[in-house]
Amino acid sequence: MAKIYIGTSGYFYKHWVGRFYPEKMSRNKWLEYYSKVFDTVELNTTFYHLPRAKTLEGWIMKTPKSFLFSVKVHQIITHIKRLKNVRSDFYGFMKVIKPLRIYGRIGCILHQFPPNLEYDISLLKDYISLLPKGYRHVFEFRNPEYFNDIIFLILKENQISLCISHMRGLETPPVSTSDFVYFRFHGPEERYRSIYSDEQIEKFAKLIWGFLLEDKTVFVYFNNDFNAYAVENALGLKKSILNLINSKQTEDER
Repeated sequence: MAKIYIGTSGYFYKHWVGRFYPEKMSRNKWLEYYSKVFDTVELNTTFYHLPRAKTLEGWIMKTPKSFLFSVKVHQIITHIKRLKNVRSDFYGFMKVIKPLRIYGRIGCILHQFPPNLEYDISLLKDYISLLPKGYRHVFEFRNPEYFNDIIFLILKENQISLCISHMRGLETPPVSTSDFVYFRFHGPEERYRSIYSDEQIEKFAKLIWGFLLEDKTVFVYFNNDFNAYAVENALGLKKSILNLINSKQTEDER
């Protein structure tokens, strides 16, 4: 069966102390602690500022060799220049995250586009032409105009995954456009500040299970960090997926 990676969007949150991280644990130990519970993290920090190579190498050394980092493309590319004339910016970004590639620790590269990004197929194709091969690229659209068969076909032709994103007011169609699937859960009600119910987590687990049965590698990140809801939901999803795996194994043994 295909591999599934479940984690959260970011890990460095003061408000997780006492809810996830032990009260007196040093911040320098947070990532090491996190990586004993989850096997991946989505780095939102790369959207706001680019880390030094030494910082990335430090994160790599603190985590197991099987632990993967997914990284979010810097905002200057997607939100400020809005995909136009970004060749040097994008290659600069790729140079910064190179240590993750060297050590075999990169999960996916997330390209999150703003909701007011105009629907422009030519612009999107020009941007895709910049993307280096050999990486798992993910596009998260916030403009629903991009949810159509033409865009899905373009993504399939370029082996780019459509981010299946869930938030109030916008749900991405659960369409697979690559050999891997990428989920982002932002919260069922107030974005980043609400928790998914057990029933909702079960529903997501069944959807994800379908992709696993199709032999798709799956990445899942919870972005509802308030009150460590992301941790609770991620652990709940891990449990639900494990139950489905155990049920299948029991059926296979009969």
